[in-house]
Amino acid sequence: MEINGEQVNETVRYADLHLSPEVMRAIDKKGYVQATPVQAGAIPYFMEWKDVIAKAPTGTGKTCAFGIPIVEQIDPEKKYPQAVVLAPTRELAQQIAQELAELAYYLPEIQVACVYGGANMDKQARRLAEGCQIPRELMIFHADVTDRWQIRSLIEHAASAAAIPEAHDKDLMYRSILVGLVLVIRQAIREDGLGQPTSTNALVATVTSYIHQHYRDPDLTVTKLAQYAYVSREHLSRVFKEYTKQSIHDYLTELRMQGCRQDIADGKRILAACTENGFSDYSSFLKTFHKLYGITPMEYRAKIQAEG
Repeated sequence: MEINGEQVNETVRYADLHLSPEVMRAIDKKGYVQATPVQAGAIPYFMEWKDVIAKAPTGTGKTCAFGIPIVEQIDPEKKYPQAVVLAPTRELAQQIAQELAELAYYLPEIQVACVYGGANMDKQARRLAEGCQIPRELMIFHADVTDRWQIRSLIEHAASAAAIPEAHDKDLMYRSILVGLVLVIRQAIREDGLGQPTSTNALVATVTSYIHQHYRDPDLTVTKLAQYAYVSREHLSRVFKEYTKQSIHDYLTELRMQGCRQDIADGKRILAACTENGFSDYSSFLKTFHKLYGITPMEYRAKIQAEG
């Protein structure tokens, strides 16, 4: 793999990337040891404030590739947005948001706010003004629309309003910014054809919710999900990948793996963690675990025990 024209060293460990102790603890908590190629190639550039263009398949750790440098570069003393992540769908934005929150787990002074369509915008504007550094789930517009309508400037003004001493004046400022944001959104939708959330969003949201409730079921398949949602298997697979940038299989595997890691960390036997989280093939589980995290489940358990 190449990033910015240079060949990537594919054997880099997170410990080699000179990360802060807090971020390293968060990475260790997630059970990660070896950086994926896109992470090994991108993180050093990001840490030097250089632009990066990277492309990698689903499940290769792209979120951590930019998420780790974001958390590292945030100045907790500056109570205004310092990093904005744009995602094309709410579902993908939710995954990114969760990853950022986990990476900042040991840095409680770093706050993350959600900004997305279909929710109370007044509350979101106030949340930004409370002093967050990472507005997450900013996924309403494409980047060119965001630039053209200066969405970021409005958000930054909302954050800076926190410094207004008089509560009445501060509230007036919030409302003024909110009105401006609403007008901009309406005009952008009118000119750029960015309509309201569609039934497809609802389909993906419904299926994602069902997966989270039933992922431990080893018989949960795309066919079963399609039957639950009353759509064809092909349509569901296409729409789910379009909105989440992941296949249903990859999404389900990652969710099951998260459950396995948590169970192993809580002291459950590896075979029990495997079967109780929906994996019916133990050999395949072992191979997938090593492929995703760079260590075996046994090594992960030993590492957790050594730290405990």
